Amino acid sequence: MTAAVVRSGHWSATRVKTLSAFSSAGVRPGGASASPSASRTPVASSDVVAAQRVLTDGGYYVGALDGRSGPALRSAVMAFQKVNGLRADGAIGPATLKALAAPRQPVLRGSSPSNRVEVDLTRQVLYVVKGGKISRIMPVSSGNGATYRQKDGSKARALTPVGYYTIQRRIVGERKADLGTLYDPQYFYGGWAIHGSNSVPAGPASHGCVRVTRADAKTLLRSLSNGMAVYLYGGQHTFAAGSSAPGTD
Repeated sequence: MTAAVVRSGHWSATRVKTLSAFSSAGVRPGGASASPSASRTPVASSDVVAAQRVLTDGGYYVGALDGRSGPALRSAVMAFQKVNGLRADGAIGPATLKALAAPRQPVLRGSSPSNRVEVDLTRQVLYVVKGGKISRIMPVSSGNGATYRQKDGSKARALTPVGYYTIQRRIVGERKADLGTLYDPQYFYGGWAIHGSNSVPAGPASHGCVRVTRADAKTLLRSLSNGMAVYLYGGQHTFAAGSSAPGTD
């Protein structure tokens, strides 16, 4: 499939101008300066609102435009940082503010079907695609490649499948699995699922599933359905369906 550049939002000149001024101040929300030695410069909540609006326009953020930080904003910022090639710490620092003023447009790998999920395992982000356009962008954490013990004592590697799949089954709420609790899992290949987790770090950390925040997992329950296409690509700790890698059957 040919790659498709999809513009997921409209970046208004007013918001870019506001963010440019915000970036030049070299500050973080809450008034923290970019450098410990620099004097603290208060950040108006209107500036944080401008950042929230840009993230909303881009499909990263769904929440109140209130100028306040919180889990939803941190998750949105982390996804934005990953797409824009920044250190993904979820904090709105000077580099992130500069990128918000001139954001990079996400590039989808697939072109069909028009409604699908794409998981870029290199960038560690998930795209919900509706009508051929990105509707949401979320940070993820996939398999970290470590060796672990399965319930029967055999060894397996924490790998994530790549390729084309579909959502096969969904569970609303918690599922107590051998390797931990999965929140609102949506299975796309055997025991591999996109599911909510209490831990979604910047890089790969799972046993092979695609972790999202618990809030994002709830959103995906409303956005996805059985039979919806899932396309995973890139990354390092992966396997192709049908391979003989330990723990992938």
